Amino acid sequence: GKPLDVQDIMKDAFRATIESDTVKRNKIIQTFMEATHAFEASTRNKGWALPVNKGWMHKLYGHCYDSPTDNQAPRYKHNRDSYLCQRLRELQVTPPDPKSDAHKQKEAYRKDIGCPKECDLVAFCKVWLSHLEAFEAQSKLEAVHLEAVQVKGADKACKAG
Repeated sequence: GKPLDVQDIMKDAFRATIESDTVKRNKIIQTFMEATHAFEASTRNKGWALPVNKGWMHKLYGHCYDSPTDNQAPRYKHNRDSYLCQRLRELQVTPPDPKSDAHKQKEAYRKDIGCPKECDLVAFCKVWLSHLEAFEAQSKLEAVHLEAVQVKGADKACKAG
């Protein structure tokens, strides 16, 4: 047979990794934008309502995904999608005791990113997480469908050959 070309194998491996990372990053950006639009639409009053201040949402995006300062965050972006989901789940939980350290930390974080109300932070995190989970479920369905089509195509090729 043909000798293995290590350089071609490495190029293919890197290309696949970069393409996969790009798909993940685009998924996160797309779901963030969808969540900001959905949150804005749900919080506007009818009629003359002023636009929602989205600055804090962008700070949340930065803290949880783009450039997290948390030591537990993965170093590289391509590994941060599960960390992002974990942070969004954590931020939806309101510690019951207002005098607890956990409550004070969450309150300080909310103020640090400029979010006006606790309920806004919880609601936005819930919306963004639901968009991420829906996108993930859709991706899995598409992968299963693609696999089924490939298997069906292979079966036809076997029967024809």
